[in-house]
Amino acid sequence: MDERLVAESLGSADLDAEQKERTIMDAVSSLVEERDFKRILSLVVNMQSLWSDVTTVRITKIVKKILKALPSDKAQEVLGLVSELIAWADKENKKILKLDLECKRINALLNIGRHTECLESTRRVMKDLKRFDDKENQIRLYICESRAFYDLQDIAKSRSSLTSARILAVSAYCPYELQAQIDLLCGMLICEEKQYSTAYSYFVEAIDSFKLAKEPEGALLTGRYLLLSKIIDKRWQDISNLMKSKIFIPFLNDAFIQLLLKVEVSCRNRDLRAYHMLLDENKDIINTDKFIKSHLYFLYGVLFESNILKIIEPYSNIKISTISDALGFSRHDVEDTIRKMILERKINGTIDNVNGCIFLFDRRDTEESLDLCQPFMLDKARILRFVQKAMDERGFLYHCTEYMRLSTMYWSASILGMLGLTDELHKTKAPFLDFLAQCRNRDGGYGMSRGFPSTILATFNALQILHIFSEMAYDEHTEDYILGLFSHQGFFYGDAYREEDTRFVCCAVLSLKLLSIAKENAQCSGERQHLAECISETYIAHIASKGFSKNRVIEYILRCYNFDGGFGSAPDNESHTAQIFCCLGTLRALGALDSFDQCKTTQFLIFRQNSSGGFGGRPDKKEDVCYSFWNVASLSMLEGVHFANTERLWDFVMSCQDTSGGFSDRPGNEPDIYHTMFALAGLSLTGFPGIRAVDAGFCL
Repeated sequence: MDERLVAESLGSADLDAEQKERTIMDAVSSLVEERDFKRILSLVVNMQSLWSDVTTVRITKIVKKILKALPSDKAQEVLGLVSELIAWADKENKKILKLDLECKRINALLNIGRHTECLESTRRVMKDLKRFDDKENQIRLYICESRAFYDLQDIAKSRSSLTSARILAVSAYCPYELQAQIDLLCGMLICEEKQYSTAYSYFVEAIDSFKLAKEPEGALLTGRYLLLSKIIDKRWQDISNLMKSKIFIPFLNDAFIQLLLKVEVSCRNRDLRAYHMLLDENKDIINTDKFIKSHLYFLYGVLFESNILKIIEPYSNIKISTISDALGFSRHDVEDTIRKMILERKINGTIDNVNGCIFLFDRRDTEESLDLCQPFMLDKARILRFVQKAMDERGFLYHCTEYMRLSTMYWSASILGMLGLTDELHKTKAPFLDFLAQCRNRDGGYGMSRGFPSTILATFNALQILHIFSEMAYDEHTEDYILGLFSHQGFFYGDAYREEDTRFVCCAVLSLKLLSIAKENAQCSGERQHLAECISETYIAHIASKGFSKNRVIEYILRCYNFDGGFGSAPDNESHTAQIFCCLGTLRALGALDSFDQCKTTQFLIFRQNSSGGFGGRPDKKEDVCYSFWNVASLSMLEGVHFANTERLWDFVMSCQDTSGGFSDRPGNEPDIYHTMFALAGLSLTGFPGIRAVDAGFCL
């Protein structure tokens, strides 16, 4: 680079701004090739003195271009340059440019493995980015944070940071390069759960986005991960097709791709020795990528087990020493692996320690027992019998639940509706409606059973039952009862004893919503299309004339919002996911779902999914099957169900089903109608086959 020519070009009146900018970028390209970062710094710092009429906006644009042009393989030098530029931007009071430089510095810290410093800087800079509402750089930092936590093997926090990035990417402009990094990280985190088939689509999306962003290195890296995931998932035909596809042809000469194709051949042949040799001979390449290294060694363990299965296939019993000799591994290593495989039910057998043998059982016994279990997997007939038994007036359980009779009736009717058992639902209609009429009190409200005082919960259950049977009609007397429980502080009392709780607010507001549907859309009563809509302004004005205040209710709910993203039962109370559901249902009905930080609430809900796949209600609490509805329904209202691990949730929920057809709170406990209904509702919201969809707010 000729500094004199650059200075003359920038000072020339004959060149326009675009030409001067190109001159600077040409000079920077030359300096990048020479790895002369000091002169790049000098060029930026002296730009304003050389180019007298340059604007701050133009300087910011040029510096951003320079940052993109910096090489990724010289992170230490880039870090030094960016640190100097930050000091310069701070001195020149260029606040927004300084934030861009801080983000580049954080990325450089991540690339050289200074993860702790990277995370500390991320927390500090994120506050300023939120103040300036710089969503693009917020996404960038959430991605860096997720990568840092991933490198530190803190997968839960990595997933949390990525969730924040994904939520922001939906609500704000997200460049192709950032969307590609999000999809790449999603695929990597899913691979950590060994869900390789699910990761494919994310990797393919990432490759497309990297290509649109003109970042071939990112596309190549993602291509390696895509190929590796298909190898681990044993998709041999997919791999053959992938090698012929347009997106993959440019990657075929890559050394990593060539290595993975050799790995694919050894895995297909279950050739453990060839695989072991590949790992030994290519250690230098493998060690450059932690993700590939981790999963190649995981695959090595899988192949080890596969070879053991290959050897024992023809035998009913075989000496462990025979297996170890065939594999070329020590007897101790082979025996330990066999023990693990027996415990994981990969081998149907037992070890004879006296004779050093493994005895293999006939697999037909196991298969028959599995076949016997299949009818219990959402067998509608069994669930129907369970519901009928729970509602049988001759049973002891029926009379023990008298204090919540309307709730049990709603749960039963809802189960029949979700399972599509319309004939059975029709049979219950007349007795249910007759009992319902006997529970209606003179004040317009409903009691939980005949002769019980009115409560807002019983009234809401009554209206839900009427809606299920398409018998919902506008009742001004019931409307007056509900509005009579309204407090000027913005909440509803639960009954005449004036208890305060966001559950009662939810029941009251959703009851008013059902009444508004009946008042304005009588012909649509019983259908779901109006449930997700907010209460109309016409009806709001109508009930406002009776003392209701929409704004006060919203303000009260927002006072229950906590710093951790959750909602409590009242202001300053502990966050709980059931309360989150109630508050979100209320805000949705009032058209105010955008009045709080949805990202934090989504994070709070996602963090409640435990290792079993089930959800808990609070931090460090055990999972309970009913929270499969409360949590997933809340995520559904926030459009975040896809963040939950659906397959693990299904496994947990189905493990809570009893042979009677009912569901319990946890595996092995006594089933009941309450947990059965909410288990099915949770499955419904996650697209479980055979269950009709329900509305997330009303569970109707």
